[in-house]
Amino acid sequence: MVQGPVLRALELRKQSLETAGQSGPGSLVALTGIVDAEEFREAVLKQHDILASKAFRQSSESIPADSSQPSQIALLTEIRDSLPRLEDNLG
Repeated sequence: MVQGPVLRALELRKQSLETAGQSGPGSLVALTGIVDAEEFREAVLKQHDILASKAFRQSSESIPADSSQPSQIALLTEIRDSLPRLEDNLG
């Protein structure tokens, strides 16, 4: 969070948000004039944790416990066999 002299006098802050996959300099989003910035930040982080936890639970539930299913093995075998051909085409 940023709080220069003008924002400090007005009891405001600026919050910059970035993503892990972001390319280029600077922030993805900048919010200026946040009142109760610490509470806002905590609420955003709490919501992030809730969503990340739900996404993790959903993704782990969709993974079958037994990965020896014939269709999965056939798909993995096909992918494995195609890798040398892809490498030959790239090289």
